[in-house]
Amino acid sequence: MATPLQRTASEFPTEYWNDSCNESELAYAIEHGAVGATSNPTIVSTVMRQEYDIWAPRVREIISQNPSWTDQEVTWQVIEEMAIRGWKMLEPIYQSAHGQKGRLSIQTNPTFSPSVEKMAEQAMHFHTLAPNVQVKFPAVAAGIEAMERVTEEGATVNATVSFTVSRPWRSARPWSEPSPSARRPATTPPGWRRRAPSWSDAPTTG
Repeated sequence: MATPLQRTASEFPTEYWNDSCNESELAYAIEHGAVGATSNPTIVSTVMRQEYDIWAPRVREIISQNPSWTDQEVTWQVIEEMAIRGWKMLEPIYQSAHGQKGRLSIQTNPTFSPSVEKMAEQAMHFHTLAPNVQVKFPAVAAGIEAMERVTEEGATVNATVSFTVSRPWRSARPWSEPSPSARRPATTPPGWRRRAPSWSDAPTTG
């Protein structure tokens, strides 16, 4: 019997994306009709905790191989590697849909949001990593200008009204559980992640 997700994808004019790059969650979503996924620093932070045994050794390896890197450089290497894994999982959908589906969204660095040049440069770097990249920009003046610029150069983009910055991995309490005061209210269903609405659906292509 089809699950509600499969019925949503097959019986209605709906395409749904998985709001995570967790490997098992994304595999389940694809199996049940998902045609895309997203990542951002907050999502990656959650996946770090969910897949600690996979990513903690990788973080140590990155630090060992690049001793001069800053926390931010290590963080963005991890973000890229999680995104690349997701792109590979979605690539069969991308190929069968001739590029109209099967993308994973990766967010530009939130600290770059005042700079058209920095966002555009990072976006075009992401664009070289896999064929089914979709780059997420902030819906601010510089972000819109950067989107126009990289779209002209062939990148696929989307916009968000909610940008977040996660704590660097080598912080004082890496991958620790949140303090009791920071935990989600009891009214939030277990397993749900509270977030502001964002635009992460239909891609805009050049």
